[in-house]
Amino acid sequence: LFYQSTGGSKWSKSTNWLKDGISICMWYGITCASEEGGSGETVTKIELSSNKLSGTVPPAIYQLPNLKSVDVGNNKVGFEFRGIDMARVLDSLFLDRTKVTSLDGIGKASRLTTLHLQNNNFEGAPIPEDLYNLGNLESLYLSDSNLGGTLSPDIRKLDDLEEFYCHGNSLTGTLPPELGSLPNLKVLQLSENLFVGEIPREFDGLASLESLFIDSFTRNSVGLSGPVPDFNNLEYLTEINLNSNSLTGTIPDDFLINLKNKKARVVVGLQDNQVSGKLPQGLSRFSKLSIDVSGNMITRIDNSLCQLEDWQGGDVA
Repeated sequence: LFYQSTGGSKWSKSTNWLKDGISICMWYGITCASEEGGSGETVTKIELSSNKLSGTVPPAIYQLPNLKSVDVGNNKVGFEFRGIDMARVLDSLFLDRTKVTSLDGIGKASRLTTLHLQNNNFEGAPIPEDLYNLGNLESLYLSDSNLGGTLSPDIRKLDDLEEFYCHGNSLTGTLPPELGSLPNLKVLQLSENLFVGEIPREFDGLASLESLFIDSFTRNSVGLSGPVPDFNNLEYLTEINLNSNSLTGTIPDDFLINLKNKKARVVVGLQDNQVSGKLPQGLSRFSKLSIDVSGNMITRIDNSLCQLEDWQGGDVA
């Protein structure tokens, strides 16, 4: 059924599919494992990315009792979530660059830890509330998929989340303070959206955060406003991109003061904001800082900063 429903005769590769006497575990793109008790083999993965699939992946795949991962990315193929609750051990879905247009039913995939949905077209629809029921998610990729609306406070329910990529959509409104209640989040990529307002103080609760991207080079929007946060409770944040917003005030002297590894390379992008004053002497605590403050109203750089040879990738003048 899968083969026929996805145009199998026109796939790039279909070695052994539907051949008499050939185990399904020998079909191209199928991975199996031994069943418990040694009674045979069972399908655990379907990996058919970039293989010229078409049509729609049939929900019948959810009846495979030990299916853990499905990857049909980079195919012009539809995908339905109806019946996904039957796939009781499914933990990974890779659906980037497909013809998925609706996420109806996704909330019943309760075991998912990885969900890739980048480069699709959801026609300006908001991220469905259903998705926030996936409490085991660790990696969520939604970039460049024509999503709109606001980012729901229900994001707090994804408290296992480690990576959230939602670049290049049309999300509007303010950043929900509830984002700050994700203790395991390491990467937050929200660039090229239409967010406004201040960065919530609650972001200090992102105890594991390493990379923060909320820049907006291509959008005709005022972007984020308010003062540059000090981020002084974040111990692992070494990559900050807040370019092309409307941040104001000065760079705090205690900026990232509690970073654990001050010898690590730290990259800070504040290009094209409305930041004023001087680059504070306190930044000298970082051995390898690259900071871009061009397009602001910086009036002075503390002399001590010009002596740091490993700053700016070694290009300090």
